[in-house]
Amino acid sequence: MENVKVTEHSSFEHIHNLVLSWEHKGARYHIWENDKKKIIYKNPPNDIKYGDVGYFRTGKLNSTAKANAPMLAEARRIAVEQGLYEKAADDLRKKKEDEENQRLASIALQQKKEAAEEMYEALMDFPMLLAPATTAWGKQVQEWWQEKAHAALAKAEGR
Repeated sequence: MENVKVTEHSSFEHIHNLVLSWEHKGARYHIWENDKKKIIYKNPPNDIKYGDVGYFRTGKLNSTAKANAPMLAEARRIAVEQGLYEKAADDLRKKKEDEENQRLASIALQQKKEAAEEMYEALMDFPMLLAPATTAWGKQVQEWWQEKAHAALAKAEGR
């Protein structure tokens, strides 16, 4: 038995599923570990293409059959012994963490984009904020623009 691997794979049917794969006696095998069907898929070696001598269609093997169970048990034993499940689970956790961080960064960027127009408008009137307010109305206008600037900045920062 060679090239025992545990990887994370997502597809329409299998969202964030761990896949155990290995090579044995001239064929490649894999099983979706979280799939209730527990089917072992048998494929030709990677270097044998459709139409080549030795090519065969993907086979679906019952993982509990007497002929297949020992091979699966051996692949799992090797994977456990080499810590492949833990590494794949760690990789999956990191991938999900990265996806969440990207999602949060995207939200923050969108908030900044939405706030940009308000910030621009507030900054265009910035010189007025610096001018001394000599009347009650001038002070009100200045306070209103300051509040508007603070609100735009808070929105950009996601507060």
